[in-house]
Amino acid sequence: MGVFLALGLLMLKDLRTIYRRKASFIIELIILIITLVITGLLCWALGKATSNNLPAKTYPLWAADDSKSYYVRMTNGFNITEEAYVINWLQHACPMYHFNGTKDQKDLLTTLWLKDFKVTGEPSEHRLYYELIGFDEVNIGLPADKVYGGIFGEPTDTYKDGMVKQEILFLQGCINRAFVEQHRGPEADPIPLLATGRMPPGSMSFMYMIVGMMFSMCILVVVLLALREIATEKENGIHAYMLAVGLPRWTFFTSHYIFATVKTNVFLFVAFIIIAAFSKPLTAFRICYTSFVYAQVIIAFTMMIASFVKRNLYVTLGTIAYVMTGNILKNTVNVTIFQQTKAVLFSFLHPGCAFGFIMEHFDASASYEKPVRIFAGYSEYMPVAPPFIFMFLQYFFFMVMTYYIDYVVPTDDTPKLHPLFFFGLGRKEADEPDTEEKGESKEKEQNSRHEEIQATGELQLEVKDLVKKWPNGDIAVNKISFKVHSGQVVALLGHNGAGKSTTFSCLTGFLKPTSGTIKLAKADHAVVITTHYMDEADALSDHINIMAHGEIICSGSSEFLKSKFGTGIMLVVDLDLSHREKMDVITKCANEILDVVKKSCPDAEFYGPVASQLNIIIDARNRPAFPQLFAELESKSPCLKIESFDVTMNSLDQVFVNVTKEAAGVKEVKPDVEIMKFIQKRRQFHLGGSLFLKQMYALLVRKFHNFRRDYLQILVATIAFLLIFVAVIEKKTRGKEYHIGVKNADHRDLALQNYFQQNIEIFTMVDTKNLKSQMNNFLEQQYQLKPSNDHPPAADKFAAYAQMVKLRWSLPTPTIFYLLDDRTSVVFTNPGFKYGHYVALQLFYEAFTPGAITGRLTYIPTNDKSNKLFDKDNGSNILLGLIFLLAYPLIFALPVFLYTTERVQGAVHLYARTHLTKITYWMTAFLSELVALFLFSAIIAIVLFSTSFYHISCLGPFLLFTFLLSFAFIAQAYAASQMFNSSGVTFTMLMIWNLVLFMILVMIIEAIKKHFYPITYLTFFMPSLAMFKLLLSIHLQCHQSISFSDLLRTSDDDFHPFVLIGGTTAIHAALLIGVLLYPRIAALFVGDNKQLASKTDTSDITKERERVSQGGIINYAVVAVGLKKVFGYPCNRKTVVHNITFGVSKNECFGLLGSNGAGKSTTFNMLTASLRPTAGKAYVGGTSVANSPEFGFCPQKESILMELTNTGASMILTSHSMEECEALCTRIAFLTGGNMIALGTSQHLKHTLGNEYVLTVCLHGPNAKLVEELDKRFKEAFEAEGVNDPTDVNLKYIFKKKGQKMSVMYARLDRIVAELESAYAPYSHTNLLQPIIRDCLIVGATLEDVFVKLANNSIDNRLL
Repeated sequence: MGVFLALGLLMLKDLRTIYRRKASFIIELIILIITLVITGLLCWALGKATSNNLPAKTYPLWAADDSKSYYVRMTNGFNITEEAYVINWLQHACPMYHFNGTKDQKDLLTTLWLKDFKVTGEPSEHRLYYELIGFDEVNIGLPADKVYGGIFGEPTDTYKDGMVKQEILFLQGCINRAFVEQHRGPEADPIPLLATGRMPPGSMSFMYMIVGMMFSMCILVVVLLALREIATEKENGIHAYMLAVGLPRWTFFTSHYIFATVKTNVFLFVAFIIIAAFSKPLTAFRICYTSFVYAQVIIAFTMMIASFVKRNLYVTLGTIAYVMTGNILKNTVNVTIFQQTKAVLFSFLHPGCAFGFIMEHFDASASYEKPVRIFAGYSEYMPVAPPFIFMFLQYFFFMVMTYYIDYVVPTDDTPKLHPLFFFGLGRKEADEPDTEEKGESKEKEQNSRHEEIQATGELQLEVKDLVKKWPNGDIAVNKISFKVHSGQVVALLGHNGAGKSTTFSCLTGFLKPTSGTIKLAKADHAVVITTHYMDEADALSDHINIMAHGEIICSGSSEFLKSKFGTGIMLVVDLDLSHREKMDVITKCANEILDVVKKSCPDAEFYGPVASQLNIIIDARNRPAFPQLFAELESKSPCLKIESFDVTMNSLDQVFVNVTKEAAGVKEVKPDVEIMKFIQKRRQFHLGGSLFLKQMYALLVRKFHNFRRDYLQILVATIAFLLIFVAVIEKKTRGKEYHIGVKNADHRDLALQNYFQQNIEIFTMVDTKNLKSQMNNFLEQQYQLKPSNDHPPAADKFAAYAQMVKLRWSLPTPTIFYLLDDRTSVVFTNPGFKYGHYVALQLFYEAFTPGAITGRLTYIPTNDKSNKLFDKDNGSNILLGLIFLLAYPLIFALPVFLYTTERVQGAVHLYARTHLTKITYWMTAFLSELVALFLFSAIIAIVLFSTSFYHISCLGPFLLFTFLLSFAFIAQAYAASQMFNSSGVTFTMLMIWNLVLFMILVMIIEAIKKHFYPITYLTFFMPSLAMFKLLLSIHLQCHQSISFSDLLRTSDDDFHPFVLIGGTTAIHAALLIGVLLYPRIAALFVGDNKQLASKTDTSDITKERERVSQGGIINYAVVAVGLKKVFGYPCNRKTVVHNITFGVSKNECFGLLGSNGAGKSTTFNMLTASLRPTAGKAYVGGTSVANSPEFGFCPQKESILMELTNTGASMILTSHSMEECEALCTRIAFLTGGNMIALGTSQHLKHTLGNEYVLTVCLHGPNAKLVEELDKRFKEAFEAEGVNDPTDVNLKYIFKKKGQKMSVMYARLDRIVAELESAYAPYSHTNLLQPIIRDCLIVGATLEDVFVKLANNSIDNRLL
């Protein structure tokens, strides 16, 4: 039950991820809704199409150009008389032509070459042997030796023939007719004229294939957006965390699988309803069920990719490449379900092919009224069972590999299992240290840096010689050892990179140690924590380990560490001077105070910067002098300008800083020297053109290094180039099919026996005499074919054609149809029998002269510069699939990696804070992108045109088109980089837009534009679609010399190329400008906050509002006036910052403190223009932040000099750490719930808001009677209360402030301690030379105490 609950929670996590990624989810919804709407329209439109209303198309052989002359070439065996005889009979048979005899033809014109024309003697001796020769740059189309496009033919117009093809058919009819008439003699009945024709394609325009293609693309979108977070979650440790909390390993991928399946099922369910409404429920079931099975395979494949890669972008690229490979493979190899063996092979290789074949089978079933065949009918076309079986096998293979890879070779350092774990072999344990390491390992010395753990509970955790070494050789943890007993809280502290997180990950099972042992008991409870916050560790921990460079450098209780490594006692003095006072006045007062302190404490010195609040370190040995010192400070407070002073104890922060600096060997830094270097650097900047050039150079260098370091970008670019080379290699290989030996010629004999098994049907008109019986006898005797004889005579050609159409979809499908008539007969060929009309025509005339006619067809290309030809009908469509659909969109999407990352990580914002303008930034980016993309196109051009892939005359247009469209692609990429907060998501959305949606729109536009032409305007919104149309024009026309003007010609329903380029570029340029200007436009609608006051305002905050209002914006370094920020939608709005106003003067360090969600980060982001306020204004140096004033900011404190307040600069610091702000800031503002609740120096806040003193006493050893007496005496003297155990050595008491002077309180405390020392010393069991009370202090409330009090009061007020 717990596992199922965990799965539910994990899916809930995925839903919340979708909610956080609203932009991509909205785009996903838009794509799916568009697809579903268009699917309904297609089902409605295509469902009404039938084959019976498709007209027959015939091409009469007697309609020719009567001005045309043809060559009749004869062999040397013909004498002059015979030549004249043949020419005369040709002229008689085809009186509309002109024939010229020739022996040596030089012109490349269509030619009839007669090799034998004998019509004398016995009829059995009559012979006709001819060869028709066609010259053309484009393949005229030789009869195919197999059926293309399936036995039902393909839905393309195969008769878009050029003039050369028409001429060859005319000449073939003439020579055959002339020979037959001579063979039969003048007494015989005249033979009918013959026309050629073609049968129409199927009744439906492949509805299943079109809808299935769209659904496959939509499934890709759904799966990618559902599973893209797998790699990210593994990298962030969620996978390992699930193992650490005890969940089975398989739950991680299973939850993602269920979530992706649910998403795809929701889409398919809606699709089922729409298709069923506009078509038939059975059609909807077939499409949706097949799509469901296909979706499972894609989900399984995507999960398998995610199991062995570390970036979600690799998951996206791998899945897109896999799906696109299947689509390209299916659409370029020309394999159909009617080529059963190949179809089975391709179904086994790729689920996309299997999915396509199933949809093709459904189309055949629906179009030709055939039942869906599950297993039967393999001899005619492939049934649906094989592709379904292969998809199931692929699904199980990918799923098994997903879990196997995750168990055996995980990418996130989770524990690995043995490769043969399913045979019962266990996982390998962590390697033990080798003999040498064991010899070197020894118990930690209990020296002065380590305190022995004082614990009585059972041992719960023992870590011994733990080592973690990364694959690159770096050691993260170096042989650390520690113990944790029951009931203890042990802390691991350290700076970033110290090794604490790695240690913690090894303890929890997130990481596998390199060596060492970790022994964990489960008998009781113990806690190990790791944190950055010293106050948290101080309050919670019994024992603290501080780490540096992978080692534990000191350990012990908090008191031990403070006493051993602390700075000393801190005297905090708050001056009665404005923070805007001149620095020399503040320095003078500070030095006078230090001189007074040194009278009693000679070793005293300043700690931190000198400002309106001073921190003075006093050695603990000077503690007895405190009453006298404090009395003098109190008496001289007016002249020393002292408002208040207090004492603070050693903090763990001080300890941490001291020991880590010592471990790192940090040398003392002279602040004045470093600050002067910094100021000097600032003065050495350039202006004007020199600055512009230096900035451009720097941006270009950074772009180069970004590309060089990002292996993904290099991989994408390499793949794009490889696609081009693969296309060229494929074209060269395909070109060999049309390269005809040394003479560049291709031949086909036209006798029927040279081709595949034919099925011929014969139809007759009412008045037909003996033509049918003659054809039947000839076919049966000559070729052993038995045509159907049960077709009744037709009353007219339309009735005969209706009979043919009905028979058209029978099995086996006829390839040749004869409609016989005494005057004019027509022969139709199946569209799948490409160029079969040459064979059908000769077969007709052979029936009149059996065995006497031999014909041959020869094609000679006129472009002799290349030994390759491009067949426009069977062309290299893989070029479009590889270059247009993959290479260019991949290259054009590369810029988003850099620009999205820079924007999200704040680099662009940092650039804007310097002298780098947005114009310089984007101009440099645009020029670099333009040059890079032009070089890419130039390299492609070199490959394509140097290999004669295209004619050289198209080189200029190719470069021009790609260069001009680069503007649109670049603008699209830049706009996308500003819309999403992840480079991976941005890249994914561009791939979806330019590849997936592109393929869908291509099909949609072609299917709908005849009925709804405005849909073609969608081309302007998709640069990939515009590039496809332009380069398709080059692809189809540039295999011969062509002028630029001819290349620009378009049909009436297409856009002019320059209109297409200009419109696409204009739309995407406008989109980019809108995205870039949106922040400035939105800033215009941010008004002043009329409600400046707040209910939480104190007197200090009210004075600050008045001071800002009266002082003027220009007099402050940084000003916030009524800042307000509201997040969320109108129905769910949340105000996170309420009317905050403050002014930061020059030389001031201003701190913003607050817990998580207090509003400090939001306020900081509004001050730095990273976030636009809902209301209010922010200014830096008198300039609104909306106008990009110059300032710097850094998200890490280590990058800022602590002494910047002494340089004339101002600083705002936001932090969780009270100690950090107290040490650095001249003034501090507390935020809670978006409200400013307190403002002032740290001492002022503690003095005015901290109403308690803390009295601490440290004994040398346990003494129950002494503790009892201390409780009594402190209550009498201070009204102090304490909850201390009689055995404690560290005692703590709290009492209220009542205006007591520090000197009086310390004098009273020292008197009580002295009295108790003399009274209890003889009874002490400790060393008599040591005092029984080691230390005692009275300290004021800490800043942490003040903050907690204010935060609790704020919570109580909100609850009330």
